[in-house]
Amino acid sequence: MWGFSNTYATNVMSELARLQREMDRAFGWANEGRGACCVFPSINIYDDGESFLVRAELPGVGAKDLDVQATANSVRIKGERRGEKTPSGQSYQRRERDYGVFDRTVELEAAIDPDKLEAKLENGVLTIVAPKAVEAKPRRVTIA
Repeated sequence: MWGFSNTYATNVMSELARLQREMDRAFGWANEGRGACCVFPSINIYDDGESFLVRAELPGVGAKDLDVQATANSVRIKGERRGEKTPSGQSYQRRERDYGVFDRTVELEAAIDPDKLEAKLENGVLTIVAPKAVEAKPRRVTIA
């Protein structure tokens, strides 16, 4: 359409994503939810009708480095992924994994009961079960 090759377009997009990460770091905007390519941790949210299931990919993060909080309609995941030390005499050829403090808040589409929140970290994936508040659950209406 524009006469650009796929390789050229991919390289341009890759470079733009890298520049965005650098700008985010420089201005302290990292992890503010700008788009899936530049947000850590990556999160999926499921709704089974009774609860929301929030899954966050957190490789290299331990439970002691996490703080999970909830309000009536949101879940907040704060923590830190600690960097690895560069061995003496070595330098990076490529560095794509981000390290540092992160703070993600996701708004949910219905009210939840924060007192019943459950969280489990297993194999680098944080799973949060956020039961819906009674008033947010669907109710069957009897027709007279």
